Amino acid sequence: MREASVAPGGEFLAAVAHYRRGELTDAERLCSSVVRSEPKNFEARHLLGVILIAGGDSHAAERELALAAAGMPASAPAHRNHGVALARLGRMEEALASFDRALALKPDDIESLTARGNACLALKRHEDAIAAYDRVLRVKPDQAVLWYRRAVALMALGRFEEGVASCDKAIALKPDNAEALNARGTALYELGRLEEAVASYDAAIALKPDFLDALCSRGAAQHALDRLEEALADFDRAIAISPDFALAFSNRGNALQELKRPLEALASYDRALALDPDLHETFFHRGTCKLSLGRMPEGWADYEFVRKTKKYAWQRPAVTAPDWSGENLNGRTILIFAEQGQGDVFQLFRYLPVLVSRGASVTFLVPERLIRVLTGLKGGVRLESQLDPSEHFDFQLPLMSLPHRFGTTLDTIPSASGPYLSAEPARVAEWRGKLGTDGLKIGVCWQGGLWQGSPALRGRSFAPKEFEPLARVPGVRLISLQKQYGLEQLAALPGGMSIETLGDFDDGPDAFVDTAAAMLALDLIVTCDTSVAHLAGALGRPTWVALKYAADWRWMVDRPDSPWYATLHLFRQTEPNNWHGVFSRMQAKLQRIVKPS
Repeated sequence: MREASVAPGGEFLAAVAHYRRGELTDAERLCSSVVRSEPKNFEARHLLGVILIAGGDSHAAERELALAAAGMPASAPAHRNHGVALARLGRMEEALASFDRALALKPDDIESLTARGNACLALKRHEDAIAAYDRVLRVKPDQAVLWYRRAVALMALGRFEEGVASCDKAIALKPDNAEALNARGTALYELGRLEEAVASYDAAIALKPDFLDALCSRGAAQHALDRLEEALADFDRAIAISPDFALAFSNRGNALQELKRPLEALASYDRALALDPDLHETFFHRGTCKLSLGRMPEGWADYEFVRKTKKYAWQRPAVTAPDWSGENLNGRTILIFAEQGQGDVFQLFRYLPVLVSRGASVTFLVPERLIRVLTGLKGGVRLESQLDPSEHFDFQLPLMSLPHRFGTTLDTIPSASGPYLSAEPARVAEWRGKLGTDGLKIGVCWQGGLWQGSPALRGRSFAPKEFEPLARVPGVRLISLQKQYGLEQLAALPGGMSIETLGDFDDGPDAFVDTAAAMLALDLIVTCDTSVAHLAGALGRPTWVALKYAADWRWMVDRPDSPWYATLHLFRQTEPNNWHGVFSRMQAKLQRIVKPS
């Protein structure tokens, strides 16, 4: 901080001399003496405030600098330093106003621009922070700390590529900048460049072995790379350094879930929430863990916290109706809206007729592409993809909240014993004609989406060549139910293996219409954990689902069957990433079907 110009006066000049030599105690004593004898010596008050900031007495500094700024309204340094004191006290809006007053007087003042950027960053006004830092860096591009803070602001706006570049600038200027290396790792993690992220975290931790954020973040990246034991070691190391580190306990719970150690995961989640009850994602993950163990009422209650997490990006419809909390629905209107994935729609669509049975007029707001396949539901549910803004509803609720509202247990899942969706009869007849009667017709699906960008989908999906043990069973025909993603992998099938494709299958704007019809023309569906499994179950079709070692919560832990669908049989990995055992067991079962003993 720069001091104001020095006014005449021996005692004050001596104070200035002491300040310049770093003798702050003597400078403060002399300034205090001047202020006592000359209360309107605002230059002395200004210097005293600056000294008090350096000494850590922000409250006293703010009082002196407020008087100095009021007494010297044309002094940019007085306003800037008053802002510094206010910022030290956490009064960021007032601090920003002081920095703006300083900049109005001296628009290119580097210290005021820097301070403004820092205040905007603290206030989460990230665009303004970047603008202030950019003005400084155009003049002084060697400011490593500003390149780092600029990166933090960019990352908060989701501009991760630019964040990496800004971190690189900071690191080039200051190679031992552990904070910038950690931030770079986080930006790379968000970009899905996981190996690079781990390398950046490694460098940060090498410089600062007790860097808790970097340890926890590296653990998260290791988890995303399926290096679960390494991830667990990072979280344990962070907890050993800081036993009250709630986020490390939460992330530890996530790794333990993936290692299929659910009881240990629950204990870790419980510890995290005892330390920080505002970790909404931890409530959600604890909920999925409880659901996987069949502890449904507790699990649904925790699952509700998904709506408070960063991952929950779905928007509520623009209606003013309150959420339904179990009130009498007879003669009332309720809007249910689909807020998550297609598989969730197929799984929980079964609850809507239950609402109708309670006397409700039910409207289901769902993407247009799904309406046609859902029209086979019996129960008088109105399906809409858009709403008239003037329409009134008595209640509303997200689809995924219905199990919680109904207090669902393993024994009270609606329609668990039979189908609750149907396919269009004309389409079924068409696909029966196309598929013919030859062989045992097995519909197969191996990928749930563009899995390269999603660790969760990557773990659930597999290459179509994994179906080879089934293809070797005499009389079996494998028929692809795959759409969009993954079809290119058919070119890499082993010699002698074939999977039939269905041409313009589901080629129109309506999703799953042909899929549903074809399923009724097939003898068996074999699929990865994706929406195809849920549609097959909703249609009541014989279905085998290939599951990763630690499967999604809805498939529970180690059950061969599903409480949600009577016709599903679950084949689980017995060790992580090993699909061979899954399909060998399927082959053995299939051989018994084709050639009964």
